[in-house]
Amino acid sequence: MRANQRSHSLLRVHDRMDEPVCPICLEPERMIPARLFIDDRPSVCAACRKRFKPHKRSYAVDGVVFHVLYEYEEWIETLFFQYKEQRDVALRDVFLEGEASALRRKLRSFQCVAVCSSEAKRAERGFEPVLDIFSSLNLPLESPFYRVGSQKQSTLSASARRSIQMALRRKRHYPLPPAKKRILLDDVLTTGSTIQAALTLLPCEAVLVVAAHPLWIQTHRHERIKSRFWK
Repeated sequence: MRANQRSHSLLRVHDRMDEPVCPICLEPERMIPARLFIDDRPSVCAACRKRFKPHKRSYAVDGVVFHVLYEYEEWIETLFFQYKEQRDVALRDVFLEGEASALRRKLRSFQCVAVCSSEAKRAERGFEPVLDIFSSLNLPLESPFYRVGSQKQSTLSASARRSIQMALRRKRHYPLPPAKKRILLDDVLTTGSTIQAALTLLPCEAVLVVAAHPLWIQTHRHERIKSRFWK
């Protein structure tokens, strides 16, 4: 989809509130309730919403509770690629749509800490995906890490992924306020290497990811726990 076409289509949402446009497929959607419009941001149409695969399960892994919103499959992988690599920032709100209010209530008691991209990726994209996605919660978000190198985990061997801790570091002079409870935020959980590295640098009671790879879910199926987080 050409950028100018997307921009033109999204402008119709602002010009004609009786004909909203889905930010994913750009088709007019007349079945979106008006209450879902916040700050003139378009909502996802019913057809696109059905293609997400909610997981909403929690896992206790090495003393840390992992909360997973979606299973990472082809549909959401395509959306993440379009959002992050093609810099389609209009998609930033689709990942938490319909969940933001509930998540805001649940995370109020936590200090929210975000996993980061590399400096090179941030400069290339012009934004930090995890901070950008979770900004819809309107909660303070901390970013105490920085990353050396910019290779995607999917391009690395298993041994290289295990050594990813060498690439993630904590900012020396970042003024992180003291907190009773911390939750680590990330967009995609693939092997867990990045998150484990972050937890080593800064212990957190919980982790919240937008999507987890099916292999991670299968590997940790016996560590699934009952949690009120998704109720």
